[in-house]
Amino acid sequence: MKPLSFIIAGATTLGAIAFSPIVRAGVGWSYTYHCREYTITLSEYATRQFSYLQSTDSARIQINNGFNRNTGRSWIYSFRNGRTVYELEDVWGRGGGDAGSANLVVYRYGKEVLRRNCRK
Repeated sequence: MKPLSFIIAGATTLGAIAFSPIVRAGVGWSYTYHCREYTITLSEYATRQFSYLQSTDSARIQINNGFNRNTGRSWIYSFRNGRTVYELEDVWGRGGGDAGSANLVVYRYGKEVLRRNCRK
């Protein structure tokens, strides 16, 4: 019995070290980005199920059922609302840390119509 508890404790410790960004974020995380006149709140409300809330002084857009992809240097979260696609790229810092920067790009009918640099 003792070797089993040692293996479990060792696996938990190694898992926390190897996957610390995932463990830190977990399901139920939410981040807010400031993109000039837009405030974007990106949330994971269930495993790999994302929502996007964009607000300005005069309007709000909320989109659920987004997806993400890993570029090797950032996470890109994409959300479709009719013929408009909203993409928020969360850029990683050196060594995998949080650089605190992001990019918002909006496409309508496949053509880029808006681009903003953002801060977390």
